[in-house]
Amino acid sequence: MGVKNVKLQCLVDNGNTGVGQCWNDIGVPRGVIFVPIGKTYTTTDIASFLAAFLPDLLADDPQQRAYPIQNIVEITDSTTAPNIQTFPGDGTQIVAGENAYALKFRWVDGGFCLLHTLRKSKGTTKAFFVIDSYGNLIGTDAGTDLIKGIVGYNYTEPFKWATTNAAIAEYSTNLSFRPEQVNENIAILDFNNDGGLGYLSSLNGLFNVDISQAAAPSSTTVTVKAQVLGCDSADLYDLYADDLNKTAAWKVTDTANNGTIVVSGVAKSASLSAWVLTLTAATGLTVNVSLNGPTELAALTPPVEGYASNKLLQVIP
Repeated sequence: MGVKNVKLQCLVDNGNTGVGQCWNDIGVPRGVIFVPIGKTYTTTDIASFLAAFLPDLLADDPQQRAYPIQNIVEITDSTTAPNIQTFPGDGTQIVAGENAYALKFRWVDGGFCLLHTLRKSKGTTKAFFVIDSYGNLIGTDAGTDLIKGIVGYNYTEPFKWATTNAAIAEYSTNLSFRPEQVNENIAILDFNNDGGLGYLSSLNGLFNVDISQAAAPSSTTVTVKAQVLGCDSADLYDLYADDLNKTAAWKVTDTANNGTIVVSGVAKSASLSAWVLTLTAATGLTVNVSLNGPTELAALTPPVEGYASNKLLQVIP
């Protein structure tokens, strides 16, 4: 048997209403993971699901990447009740139509930095999994042994100011989606034998890294720093001076044609807390310098996991 709906034994076609001594329940949302729209993941077992899903957390292509929002602290349900038509003759009431779910997810961890990131794509249609308080990952049935993300409208609101010293600012994002995706067609992965909510809550997104110029480029070199964007602005040189002192850690491309410029050597500069990249056949070109993709960084020995950088424009004399 696949893992999908392993606890939800009620998904059968004959419609009987008897209940036993155990049944499934839907918990309070504790996290959301945005995933590519329409992408399906196997549910034959938890290990197979993770083998298909975990690489998406590090996907080099931002359009194919998974983006978790963890530790949701407050849910506001603004869903409108079904539309009811009342007939004047005898007062019979008929449900004319159901309305979409309208849920607001508030977080504390990540504060304004997370809100600033999410507002880059505010007002868009997205697919997502919901992590609930019972240690379930909830999505939509995509066929035999397959799950995909619930699809809905996402809007991240402007933050709300704290108006007294007894409160903190409010950061939240809204999700609105058709109810049949999780009523008639729900798919549930039960992680309680595989770490439960604790494990699901540990699935984090990538840190944004700013690549900046540490010294003027020469005809064969660029010298760059790498700092994590955010409140602590961690310097990656302090954390990974040796681990990133490798040609495989860096990517340089020609802005004219996006062709690869070979990084033939890397040297540490302790005085600048930076790395000096030696380039092959780049004289006179304008290039973009960045960390290599998250997948390539994770493949380093030792791995450098959880980072994605901007591109630094450099004019090679």
